[in-house]
Amino acid sequence: MSALRRVELRGFPSDDTLLLCLLATMVGLNVAALVEWSAEGLLFDVAGKAMVVYAVAFAYWGLRLLWRSRGSVPLEETSFTEAAAVVAGLVDREEVVVRLGPRLGRRAFVAGGHGVVVLVMGPELLGLCTASGEGRAVFEAVVRHELAHVRAGDLDWYRLGSVLRASVVPTALALLLLVWLGWLSPPVPLQGLLTGFLVQAVITELVARAFLRAREHQADLVAARDGAEGLLAAVGTAPAVRPWLRGHPGGDTRTAVLADPGRLLATTPGLLLLGATTAGAALGPALLLVRTTGVAHGVGAAAVAGALIGAPLTLYAAFGVWRSTWHTGSHPFRSAALLVTGVVLGSHTAPFPAAIPTTPPVLAAFALGSVALCLGAAAAGRARQRVDPTAGRMREFLRTAAPVTCVAGGAVFAALMSFAWLRHLADLMAG
Repeated sequence: MSALRRVELRGFPSDDTLLLCLLATMVGLNVAALVEWSAEGLLFDVAGKAMVVYAVAFAYWGLRLLWRSRGSVPLEETSFTEAAAVVAGLVDREEVVVRLGPRLGRRAFVAGGHGVVVLVMGPELLGLCTASGEGRAVFEAVVRHELAHVRAGDLDWYRLGSVLRASVVPTALALLLLVWLGWLSPPVPLQGLLTGFLVQAVITELVARAFLRAREHQADLVAARDGAEGLLAAVGTAPAVRPWLRGHPGGDTRTAVLADPGRLLATTPGLLLLGATTAGAALGPALLLVRTTGVAHGVGAAAVAGALIGAPLTLYAAFGVWRSTWHTGSHPFRSAALLVTGVVLGSHTAPFPAAIPTTPPVLAAFALGSVALCLGAAAAGRARQRVDPTAGRMREFLRTAAPVTCVAGGAVFAALMSFAWLRHLADLMAG
């Protein structure tokens, strides 16, 4: 067994937790933009309108779930008696109801809530139970994988992630309705507003799909505790086309993770870029919030907004650097480049006034600040790895490192945003 596989993965924040936070942030930004640029008096309660969007999204998700399971019948009422007996031996929870989905083919899914969990399987998958020894192993592996979602307790998080993902639909419909009625008053051109919404919707979808992929990997690892042979045969080795666009990881990726779970520690550049872009998109709303609530104005507002966004962004980037340290080694300069690129892009593509000027001095300052933060996180990670190579005491490290990282990131970004505001003011006066 390699050293990578002996690393304690549970000591690190998982991808699905981090991505769910990003997803919730993006949905909040979508709703905030819709509320902020609506005509005065039409939409005034952000929390209330967010709950309306969430309720509509929940109804939309529920209808999609009913559509997927339409025509399903209890498995014990079908001719798949042997498969029903095998499933009954694998199910160890009374609340799990097993059904046959005639339209699912070789697929299966599990969903639930309020004490009831439904496992729906297609007829071709159920037929594998009696096809051959290998077919039965594949069938059992698929059932164990679906039940792993139940054992891991991630169905509630999956439902939350799915509803947040679906909230893009009612938000977009509300935006189009307000545009049609002429009830929008944005300080940016309408074309820019629509483009910003489109970009944020795409980012939301990419984050949601990355969350779903991370969830599948976690379920694979739980299911593999009872044997990985059938699971390896079930996932196959075929590479996925455009894997970053898929809600399920490709067979080659899943096989590689099952062979070496330490691969999950490698934070991909795409995830870091998504996090930085989300933070950049949040800088504009943070500035508006600070100003409208009267907390601060002028350069003070820029500093407070920078601290509010910089603290969680730096912690998110540090998590990626620390996780990679225990896998292939940290890449602080690459992480810094992705960090500053994402923040600037997010600031200029969001449906809010850009919070970061793109003048060379400002960009250089943000680049230097990002490099300093990432180098500091990498140094802390390497120092910890030398005394804890298996990450068995990672939570002890995080209890100290996480608050320090947040304070450092908040201070650096407060200084950067203050500098950007002052440079922008100087440029206006010079012009």
